[in-house]
Amino acid sequence: MWNSEFSIIDWNQHAESIFGWEYSEILGRKMDIIIQEDSFQQWKENADQILSGIPMQMTISNRTKFNQSAICQWFNELIYDEEGNVDYVISIVKDITADIKVEEEILKMKELMTTQERLAEIGQLSAGIAHEINNPLSYLISNSIMLKEDVEKYTSQMNVFQGFAEENKF
Repeated sequence: MWNSEFSIIDWNQHAESIFGWEYSEILGRKMDIIIQEDSFQQWKENADQILSGIPMQMTISNRTKFNQSAICQWFNELIYDEEGNVDYVISIVKDITADIKVEEEILKMKELMTTQERLAEIGQLSAGIAHEINNPLSYLISNSIMLKEDVEKYTSQMNVFQGFAEENKF
């Protein structure tokens, strides 16, 4: 629980397990001790709206006692005094850091699978192109071998005829 001055006025075991601060260490401290610096402005804007009477849920980056990051969802309920003013806020906090990491891993795996599928498709396309190139090449190579054999055969015969012509002076 926290009040309109953003001071922590109550702390339970669940909060201790998320943030690492014990009740005696945290009581009376300002909320900024558990909010990451880069999330504080967002938290402050949301907290101001909450204190103006608009209960809201927020997801922000929090800081533990050991200066580790914890992504948490905050569910906030307003408690009013006898005059109808916001007296304090009860916040139920859920650490979703592990959930986010699992989602990130799933996303990475999906990206990896997509990349592998694309590479497989490129491999199939390359094999098809290579096949289409090799078919005419095989035809050309086969025919050039036969042409070479024919040229060698006719060259040999031409040499025989030329030698015969020179001997007989034709």
